[in-house]
Amino acid sequence: MSMISLSISLSIFFFLIFIIGLVWMLSVRGKTTIQYYDNKTDPDSVFYSGGFEYKKTANYTYSEIRTFLKQGHFKKAAPPLITATGIQGFMLFLSLALFCFEVNFITICFLLMSIYFIIYGLYLFVTAE
Repeated sequence: MSMISLSISLSIFFFLIFIIGLVWMLSVRGKTTIQYYDNKTDPDSVFYSGGFEYKKTANYTYSEIRTFLKQGHFKKAAPPLITATGIQGFMLFLSLALFCFEVNFITICFLLMSIYFIIYGLYLFVTAE
């Protein structure tokens, strides 16, 4: 198996891990808000605008994840860790696949950026209180 096909296979694998972690994180800790907007400004206006806004969010902090891990609640810490591992692995192996195709300034920047995000994420995790 060549380096290019290995990098592409691993990037697809980590993208699937990212999707699984994201769905798990939203289903466990997701908050859904629905708001209705009524934007009729002029009573004599012909046009009437209004609609719904639907949001789904899930927030984890680094300190919450560290607390979960220290207390032994690995099931609570798994969704954000799997999501972060998936996106960082996807970026790293995709940049390696691009690096194998052609070495130019953009692929080098993408590779350095993915390595920087991995190091910075680990730094934030280690220094969280």
